[in-house]
Amino acid sequence: MAPPPAPAPPPERDVLGDLIGPIVVAGAGALAFGAMGIFIGLRGAALSERDRLCPAQACPDEGARQEALARHADADTFTVATNVAWIGGAALLAVGATWGALALALGGPSDDVALTPALDPTYAGVRLGGRLQ
Repeated sequence: MAPPPAPAPPPERDVLGDLIGPIVVAGAGALAFGAMGIFIGLRGAALSERDRLCPAQACPDEGARQEALARHADADTFTVATNVAWIGGAALLAVGATWGALALALGGPSDDVALTPALDPTYAGVRLGGRLQ
């Protein structure tokens, strides 16, 4: 009696291919942090210009006062942009890292497992469902 045939080896896993998406998402998060640094610098420059126009908050004339108010508004805009870059960058880095960890742990895409967005009145996020082996 002949021995049973050996099972076929599993196909080689393309780890780099599995990680391209997570790397791109995490990279976008890192770029958002870089943009945050630029916005912080622009905010500082706007506040410095405001203080140069009206030293000790005493403006020499109405024109300087209006220009200082405009620079202050610019600084507020850069503050908001900094906060958006911080939140967006942190979210993208977290998603990219989670996705990458799941890709390494679970392997390639599978019909048995799904990561789906979820939104209802009490919850916003993603749900991991299916059969994990």
